[in-house]
Amino acid sequence: MQQNTGIRPPPQRRNPPRYNPQHPYLQKTSSGKGCCLKCLCCCCCTLFILIFILVIAAYIVYATYKPEVPKYKIDKVQVNSFNILPDFSLDTQITAFVKADNPNDHLGFKYGKQSSVTVKYTGATLCSGKLPAFTQPKDNKTTIKIALRGQTEVDSKLQKSLQEDKKAGKIPLLIMIKAPVTVVLETVPLREIVAKINCSVIVDSLAADKPRTHSQFWFKP
Repeated sequence: MQQNTGIRPPPQRRNPPRYNPQHPYLQKTSSGKGCCLKCLCCCCCTLFILIFILVIAAYIVYATYKPEVPKYKIDKVQVNSFNILPDFSLDTQITAFVKADNPNDHLGFKYGKQSSVTVKYTGATLCSGKLPAFTQPKDNKTTIKIALRGQTEVDSKLQKSLQEDKKAGKIPLLIMIKAPVTVVLETVPLREIVAKINCSVIVDSLAADKPRTHSQFWFKP
C-alpha cells in the first residue's frame, strides 16, 4: 500500500543524447573536411609537378640551344655638321655605325620600328634618331648605320665645357639606345623585349667630315 507523503515527484527530465560517432551528421562533416584536405593536397602536388616540368624543360632548352646575349660596339662615328647657328643654337648631324654581333647558332633577333637613339653631352641632348627595323639571322654580324640630327641651345656653361674638352682632345658623349627586340627561335618568334644600351664614347674632336674609328673610342655597355 502506497503512502502519500505530500512530496511532489521531480519534473520530467530530458536525457541528453549520447555521443555517437556513427551518427550520419558527424560522418558527413568528417567526410567533407577530409575531401577538402585531399583536394588541397592534389592541387599542391599538381602545381609542384608543373613547376618541376617547366624547370626541366627550361634547362633542356638552355642546354640544347645555349643562348648568348648579342654583342654591340661602336665601329665608327662621322660628324657631318657641328655648327653654331645665328640663333646661338648648336646644329649637330652625326652618323654612327654600330656593329651587332649575334653569336647564337639557333637564335635570331628582330628589331622593331619603335626605337630611339640619343646622343648626350654633359646631360644636354645633342642629336637623336632611330634604328632601322631589320631582322638579324643566327650567327651573323651586321653593321647598322644610324643617322642622328638635332639642335641644342648653347649656354655659357655648355660652351665653356665644350671648349675645355676640345683643348684636351677628349670629348665624352653618351649614346643611349632603346629598341624593341623579338627573339626568334629557329623560325618561331618568341616574346618581345625592350633592349636598353648605354654607350660611353670619348672622341678627340667634333670637326665635320672627320671619321672616328673604333680605336678612338672607349666603349662601356
